[in-house]
Amino acid sequence: MLSDKQKIEYSRKRSKMAKAERWKMDCPVCLKEIRPETEDVEYVKTKRGTEIWIHSACVQKWGRS
Repeated sequence: MLSDKQKIEYSRKRSKMAKAERWKMDCPVCLKEIRPETEDVEYVKTKRGTEIWIHSACVQKWGRS
């Protein structure tokens, strides 16, 4: 049997997992979807606070026209 404290902790973990499952982004270069389980992904946070997720293979193409 779980204590009240353990039940609260368990519900917090479950809610975090549920949020993570719904999380998705699009790569700004190839426009393909990036999910939490996607491998070879780079994360960039700019001075302005913008968070960018990009495939590792797309980093070299990024910024080129």
